[in-house]
This record gives sequence, C-alpha cells and structure tokens, in this order.
Amino acid sequence: KKPEEKNPPESKLTEEEKKVYQKQLGRMLWLSGQTRPDLNKVTKKIAGGPKSLCFKGLDLQRDNISITFYTDASVGNTFTENGRQTQSGRGYLVFLTNGKTANLIDWSSRKIKRVVHSAFGAETLSCIDAMGAAIYVRQILSEILYGDPKSEVIPIKGFADSKQLHDHVHTSKQCEEKRLRLDLAELQQALSNKTLKSLTWIPTDIMLADCLTKKDANCEQLCTVIERGEFLERD
Repeated sequence: KKPEEKNPPESKLTEEEKKVYQKQLGRMLWLSGQTRPDLNKVTKKIAGGPKSLCFKGLDLQRDNISITFYTDASVGNTFTENGRQTQSGRGYLVFLTNGKTANLIDWSSRKIKRVVHSAFGAETLSCIDAMGAAIYVRQILSEILYGDPKSEVIPIKGFADSKQLHDHVHTSKQCEEKRLRLDLAELQQALSNKTLKSLTWIPTDIMLADCLTKKDANCEQLCTVIERGEFLERD
C-alpha cells in the first residue's frame, strides 16, 4: 500500500481538515449559545481568528536561524471556581525565525500558579516560563542538527512589554519584592552567560502575546503573522 503523502508545509488545509475544524468550532459555538454564555466571547474570537496557518520552510543548516519568544502577563485576569477575580495569567509565543519568517512552534496561555502582587511580578514569572520553553525547543533542534542538546549555537531572543521588567533585568538595582529577586537573578544570569541573547522591551500595541492574557485585546496582528508566516514590518 502506498504511504499517505504529507501536505507541503506551506499548503492550506484540505477539505477534510476544514470539515474537522468547522465541526469542532460549531460544537463550541452551540455550547456557548445554549448553556455556557461565559464562553461566548472566546468562541467568537476563535471563529474570527486565522483562517490558515503558514509554516515556511527554513534551511536549518544555512539560514541564520534563531528562536524568538514573546511574553505577556496580566494580574487578576482569571477567576476561581466561586467567581473571585484573584488569579493572574500569563502567555507566551515561541517562533523559529531567520529574522523575517515567523514559524510558530510553541505557545501557552494559562494561570500563574504562584500568587503575585503586581504586574511586574506576573511579567517576570511569565518571562521565565517563556525562556524555559524556548530553551527546550533549542535543545531539541540542537540534538537534531548538531547531535548535542546542550549546544547553544542557536540564539534565543526575548520580547516583553514590561518596561519595569526590562529595566530590572538590565541593572544591578534590587527590586523591593524580595522573592522576585531570585527570579530576576535567573534572567540576569541567562543574559550574562548568553543562554538568552537578548531581552528587548516593545510597546504593548505590537506585543503579539497580548491577546493570550487579556479578553478584549486585539488579536489581529497575531492572526496576520500566523497566516502569512512572516513578522509584520514596522516603520
């Protein structure tokens, strides 16, 4: 029997794959319209999300590839079972890129397990999680390409929209929250030993992970990047 041929990485969904997607989305929309009004906004956002996902081919041996992550967090944006708005959430996106191509290979959006008392604390913990995910991806790629999972040839670059986090990581000044000092020290050490090549501040309006932590955030930019497989050019 002839083995089933895989679709090219840049191909669009097949008719069968579209049917599966539409079927599952329809179930979610029905559920939100009948018994789960709390899911209505989420399901409508999914329905209006990217219509396709483009994964562009990269020459892993020749292209100047790097791993890029975007990290964001919000305080008190999730609810407990009794409806109390006390928990915080974080989200991140991890891309494999050559500077322009944007291949999304890992992402996460979930509540922060540890109680945080400020947006600064939430952003710090989110950044550590995002960096850990990026390092894990690099280890897998390094083992495939170089036979050594500990190789750090592929650089990791991080982006956050927290100016306070950026400033504290790039200074020796101690933060007031003593427990956070250990977390900040981990990021500072990663930058110092080049485990993390850079951590750059960007404004919130171009933070791709913003819609992973906020209900009403605009997800249009992220949808466009996913559909095109390329980062948006900035003036």
